[in-house]
Amino acid sequence: MGRVTVTTAGHTATADYTIAATTPPTWVEDWASLDGWTAHGAADLAQFGARTRNNVEVVDGRLRVHVRPTPTTVTIGGQTFPAGSFLAGMYQLSDRPISGGTLRWTARATPGWGGRLVVLTWPAPGSPSWSAGGGEIDAIELNGTDEADRNGYQLSLHWGTKPRPPATKKINVDMTTVHEFTLRWVPRQSVTLDVDGAEVFRDTTPEHAPPGPMFVSVQSAVAQGGSSPTLDGQPRVASYIEVGPVAYWTDPTAP
Repeated sequence: MGRVTVTTAGHTATADYTIAATTPPTWVEDWASLDGWTAHGAADLAQFGARTRNNVEVVDGRLRVHVRPTPTTVTIGGQTFPAGSFLAGMYQLSDRPISGGTLRWTARATPGWGGRLVVLTWPAPGSPSWSAGGGEIDAIELNGTDEADRNGYQLSLHWGTKPRPPATKKINVDMTTVHEFTLRWVPRQSVTLDVDGAEVFRDTTPEHAPPGPMFVSVQSAVAQGGSSPTLDGQPRVASYIEVGPVAYWTDPTAP
């Protein structure tokens, strides 16, 4: 077991991985506080659904982001959603943008029809906007078709000016069990992903690798937007993604 520990501002954060690190990380996020929360509300309704802080929680030291029906009427971004409306959530590490390096975390999910679950990086201030080539690395993206999501998911690299199709690859892992992910990113050079210590994705096309800086984010979304409790005539199913402590090294070759 490889344990990493970092003390910042008097708080000691610890994370355990199967891979032993030979150098200490730059930081570890152990979800002891959710002060970095960034809310995205009804402005995203058409594409992602409305996001509420109520769908972000920490359970046994792991961040959990839900797509689920609200038990009560809530107002988000000036719009009212009655009880039973499906809503999403989002947590973004807005206080620590990164510009390349190595990220390591563990994750599992309970996928369900009609809910998208994503672990990603996307543009921070100082980077071009998303549509202007800032890029996005969807290291984990379950799109809300639950049987397909149990058999794997699609990794996507969004790059260049939009509209432009992303570079993608199917990652064949069962997300209902815990796996360990290591994302390595060299701006304007390469992106690689390891799952459980084995490389499953490598893209060395320079224009595909985001220029940086970027934020790390864990998100859910209501598939195809809106807040209806059904999608394509089928009831939506509550789902969530759960992410353990995240460690970051500035070195993209960190073990």
